[in-house]
Amino acid sequence: FKELVRRDAGANIFICPASISLALSMTYNGAEGGTKQAMAEALEFRGMSLQELNRANAALLANLEGPGPGVRLSIANSLWARKGIEFLPGFLNRNKDFYKAQITNLDFSSPRAKQTINQWVSRKTQGRIKEIVKEIDGYSILFLINAVYFKGDWTDKFDKRATREGIFYLLDGEKK
Repeated sequence: FKELVRRDAGANIFICPASISLALSMTYNGAEGGTKQAMAEALEFRGMSLQELNRANAALLANLEGPGPGVRLSIANSLWARKGIEFLPGFLNRNKDFYKAQITNLDFSSPRAKQTINQWVSRKTQGRIKEIVKEIDGYSILFLINAVYFKGDWTDKFDKRATREGIFYLLDGEKK
């Protein structure tokens, strides 16, 4: 979070911990050996089988699909694979089956490839995120993308009459 704030100083930052966990779990589905072990330890997946993790995440996604009246929540996952590169079918199938990931083989050398991915993200976020991929270099073989759209009413609405003028302190101590 500190890195996001540092990079976009002054901007409003919104992160979704559930989405971060889902994206890392999707990635974990393709990990093996030392990488898989390190991810399991860092993400505290120890003692949980891959099947148990995937089922739990599928249940989480299902629960998030119907958040209630006055709330719109959309979580979309995708894998954009460089055309001509073969991925293990189990990795692709688990991401499709448990995470509802759209899987697309794409010619990364095409000038339209970046635009295709960005248009998908824009659609899934109701136009809130217009660009997530700035460039596709020759070394890129897969983009794993999780996009979230949330719009909801507060359970307890803010009472504007409860406000007053006062001093606001910024992180650097400056007063406004």
